[in-house]
Parts: sequence; C-alpha cells; structure tokens
Amino acid sequence: MMRRAGLAGVHVDEGPNAVGHLPATDGRRDGAVLLAAHIDTVFPKGTDARVRREGNILRGPGCRDNLASVAAILAVALALYLDAKARMEERWLLARFPDYAGYRARTRRLFPWVL
Repeated sequence: MMRRAGLAGVHVDEGPNAVGHLPATDGRRDGAVLLAAHIDTVFPKGTDARVRREGNILRGPGCRDNLASVAAILAVALALYLDAKARMEERWLLARFPDYAGYRARTRRLFPWVL
C-alpha cells in the first residue's frame, strides 16, 4: 500500500516499523515532514498475535486499532505524490506550449478552487 501511494524505500525496520519516504521533486533535502501512526503490538501474555489473511482482510489483535490514522497517512502521502507529479507535468506543459500559462491564468480566474 505504501508503494502504491508513491513512497520509495519502503521497508520494515528493527522496530518493527513500516517506513517509507516521498522523495523531493526539486532535489532539496533541507526539510522533512514526519507522518506517524501506530497499531497496537502489546497484548496480554498468551495472546495469539499472529495476523491471518482472509481474502483482502487482515485479522488479528490490534489490526483495527488506529486504522483510520494509518489510512489518513497513506492518503496524505498519495495526495503529496499526485501533487508533485502534477507540478512536474505542468512544468512540461509550460516548456512545450507557450500559451499554457495564459490558459491556466484564465481558468484560475473562472475556477479559483480548481488549480
């Protein structure tokens, strides 16, 4: 899921934590935003903590705990990825079609919430 959201370097560290990053599109490395959420991993002694897959559903203790935050992080990563991709495509359009900037300005005046 993290790779599908555009994240690179996806892996599980020694934590074990699922880790990934969204590379900067402008080559800068002087800033970062950390998005974090948790899924419970501590249970009473004797709890069967194995995760079982039933079709597309994962079942096990803690699988639903804080799931909305995990989903929100993936949604933010996907939105950032798509925004960066759109900006790269827009730079391509500006470079190849001189009137694109004028078209964009006219569209923004009509529909300021779209662009």
